[in-house]
Amino acid sequence: IGKDNVFEDCGDMLTVTQPNDNLNWVQELPAPTLPDSVAPLPDGMPTGFTEGELTGRQYILVDEWGPYDFQSPSVWLRNVEGDTYTFLLLGPKEGNWKAVGGEGWRKVNPVSGRFPATLICNKKADAELLTLDFEFIGQEFTDRFGRVNPRGRVFPFHFQSFEKHLTWRVKWYNYDDDTDPLVNYEAFRKLNSTTPIATEEKTDLYYAWWGSPAKGVHADRFATFAETEFDIAAGDYKVILTSDDGVRLYLDGKLILDHWDIHEPATDEVPVQLDGRHHLLIEHFEGGGFGTLDFRVEPDFHPSRH
Repeated sequence: IGKDNVFEDCGDMLTVTQPNDNLNWVQELPAPTLPDSVAPLPDGMPTGFTEGELTGRQYILVDEWGPYDFQSPSVWLRNVEGDTYTFLLLGPKEGNWKAVGGEGWRKVNPVSGRFPATLICNKKADAELLTLDFEFIGQEFTDRFGRVNPRGRVFPFHFQSFEKHLTWRVKWYNYDDDTDPLVNYEAFRKLNSTTPIATEEKTDLYYAWWGSPAKGVHADRFATFAETEFDIAAGDYKVILTSDDGVRLYLDGKLILDHWDIHEPATDEVPVQLDGRHHLLIEHFEGGGFGTLDFRVEPDFHPSRH
């Protein structure tokens, strides 16, 4: 107690007008009685495991549609070592699957069986587009979208991946008020023709920055310029670019994506037709806080059907 704190008086004492000997306050509180058991909701989803059901962390599977329900046939890439790809095939217990096609493989084993199954595939040396096509015939099931596949009806399911690796030349600069990308874009763009503060060469363009991207580059208010040239087979593709903050993408000198503002991580997609040799330039700025830059290109696949 400090020297200036002086005890002067005590207020009224709290008194109990009824003896509390042997009184259990918790038991005496009025509360509704809980039933010994509760009936499940008529439209509820079972949450327990049935005998023989696959359990464990390795079977927590999520794709672009959400958690896998283990009801419909599906294929999952589990491991890649060199040219060897290991897949896990899952689906209904009663019935058979078979591989009916694919692209980019020199060997697929096995080619038929029951679920669950492990599939080993060996990729061709120069393959970029990898696909596997399967069919299942067996018991009736309902997929996670509520669609019923009757017993005996052929159900197709697929795997597809595009492994086109581009070599990117990446440069970083600091910008100031004179080269602010939102105020003086032309001055900002000219930074790309000056000596960079830092450089890097990357096979795949993916960055997530919580601070400075390289020595000498500020944690905030920095510019990223990334360029690549590549050859690709003729076809319809889509480029997918995630950014925070502003980004512009040029294909063969033409602006095809313009998301030039301060924003949280956002993903933009642009359909393109490609054939032969092409040049890509990405201009990016980070205005403050977290930053990211992630580029992908892939064939314009049909929506997933598994």
